[in-house]
Amino acid sequence: MDNNASGGKRGKNRPYLIYLQQKSALTKPRYDVFRDSMNAIYDIEGDMGRHTFSVRRDGSEVLVLRKNSQSCCPNTR
Repeated sequence: MDNNASGGKRGKNRPYLIYLQQKSALTKPRYDVFRDSMNAIYDIEGDMGRHTFSVRRDGSEVLVLRKNSQSCCPNTR
């Protein structure tokens, strides 16, 4: 991520606010990510069958999130 996304340089480990707005989609969950202005900086699209979310910026994929398919509790016998 570049330093100019927030309008200036950010200090190390300084959090900033983002806003998510869900798009109306019937088959795949879709979100826009906003900063202070109403210009979307990221688009997120999910694939529920594969348990993945693709994060795009300016049409280019910058991150893929995958849900771990293992259960949270180990099988005890």
